[in-house]
Amino acid sequence: MRWIFYLLALMGCTVPGSPLPVPVVPDPTPPAPAVTAAPVPAEIEVMVWCGADPADPSLAGTTVRSFAFHGVDITFGPCRDPGPGYTPAFTGSRYASPEDYMELVLLNASVGMRTMVYDARLWDADPAIRDAAVEFWRPAFSSIAGWDMGDEFDPVGHEWPILIERWRIVEALGTPVPLYTNHLPDGEPWGSAIEAWLRDMPDAAAREISFDSYDAGAAHAVAYRDRTALLTCAFNAYEHAHFAPTAESVAAEMEALVDAGCDRLLAFGGARLDIGDFGATLLDKYGNATGLLVAVGKRT
Repeated sequence: MRWIFYLLALMGCTVPGSPLPVPVVPDPTPPAPAVTAAPVPAEIEVMVWCGADPADPSLAGTTVRSFAFHGVDITFGPCRDPGPGYTPAFTGSRYASPEDYMELVLLNASVGMRTMVYDARLWDADPAIRDAAVEFWRPAFSSIAGWDMGDEFDPVGHEWPILIERWRIVEALGTPVPLYTNHLPDGEPWGSAIEAWLRDMPDAAAREISFDSYDAGAAHAVAYRDRTALLTCAFNAYEHAHFAPTAESVAAEMEALVDAGCDRLLAFGGARLDIGDFGATLLDKYGNATGLLVAVGKRT
């Protein structure tokens, strides 16, 4: 229930006996060692995929301060171990609880960032549960960057219609928060996810297309930049599999994506993970910036 105290503090209320301090930005986090990085224009929003985890309040505080100090605009929720059987529609333990998300939304807001929120109650079969979820989030609408509907759905699989059904349910709620999903582009690995989105959800696609391609991102951006109002392009900032990003490679990729027409950038990186083969990323295990975050946050 710590999020209640954060919400009241954000509203300017004094709460005697609160177990939490008002979340404010202390002296700026010292920057990581200088790196060579191409600047990104300030109007290009930068998002990071793995945000702070409120389960560890001290680490979460350091994490959000590091992100904010280095120019991150939006974070997603914490990336938790999904456990066995994860799929894009049935996510196991991958996402945090609504209460933990509320803590993150308000903690991010206290340092000037917004949050992508995943809350499965928003598409629950019971209208009363959906309505309760909307009322839960209503005080924080302005700090929510989007409803995270999941990502990388297979356009020829049985979960694609589930995404579309959920999308329409959440749209019908009429909140001011936009909906968000991310796609693998054509041929990676199963076919035309973006084309399927354009075909099946043309209104949503006209508002935004988001994709991740770590080998041919700029080429995909050129292909789709004129087919949507907001093109969100992901780039890799995690050491995993055959990827070994450096500050220089991240900066070069960001510059190439912006030059190709991307309107917003998503770093597949963020907080350090103890899952699978994930290694170095934007933060170290203590929540401090690495050279990768300095590269991501550099802008004119």
